[in-house]
Amino acid sequence: MAVHCAILDDYQNVALKLADWSKVKNEIEIEVFNEHLGGPDKVIAALHGFQIVVAMRERTGFPKQVIDALPDLKLLITTGMRNASIDIEAAKARAVTVCGTGTFGNPTSGIAIGLMLELTRRIGYENARMHSGVLWQSTIGVDLEGMTLGILGLGKLGIRTANIGKAFGMEVIAWSQNLTAEAAAAVSIERRDNVIAPQSFNLSDPFSWALPSFRRVRHAHLFFDPGRPRSGGSVLARTGRRRSIRPPDTRAACPCSRRVPRSRSGPRSCRVP
Repeated sequence: MAVHCAILDDYQNVALKLADWSKVKNEIEIEVFNEHLGGPDKVIAALHGFQIVVAMRERTGFPKQVIDALPDLKLLITTGMRNASIDIEAAKARAVTVCGTGTFGNPTSGIAIGLMLELTRRIGYENARMHSGVLWQSTIGVDLEGMTLGILGLGKLGIRTANIGKAFGMEVIAWSQNLTAEAAAAVSIERRDNVIAPQSFNLSDPFSWALPSFRRVRHAHLFFDPGRPRSGGSVLARTGRRRSIRPPDTRAACPCSRRVPRSRSGPRSCRVP
């Protein structure tokens, strides 16, 4: 009897094209879900009878409630090596194997910088207006050169992003819980000791988020003072981690907290006037 495999949240319908599935085609029946399944009850109903599930980042959650209600589930695969939406202990108790795929990380830094460029230069916005028949641009761009780039999380992705920022002529400052001044100095970046202090990341113009959604950084809105004047306004670029930002203190200034569905993961950006 064939094993049933579900590939979730393939919004762009590319999962079967980006990997060679021919080696398992005689053993596994694959069903691709291009639309988000929804809440736990809908996930349970849709995945009943599947032995293998391939999750696309944190787009669909697998809490204990879902894992316990899928008796046939034996293997849960996630793209990437970390997925905060999977209850690992619940999977272990049910003898469900959880594993992930390696990633290069290069696209993440490029997307972060791309979001900053879009929000300072509005290239995509003006391109869409031009194709709609508008003759002249309506915005005035802001230069990244000379701005301060604040990076929360100076790991592999943070360093990549910092190096691109420096190539644009930006000053780079960074913080993470485990970052030492020596490690930051080794890559020619200034470490700020206290990110919550007004003199810290509130000096930054664009702000790049490169930390997972751990409890120590859940309330990132405390790091910002939206009322503090900056050159050209502030830009927050976050590639994924849908629960990392809590909107109460920035809701008025951060429209992305209202328009991005909580059920999806992916690049986030907003402009704080």
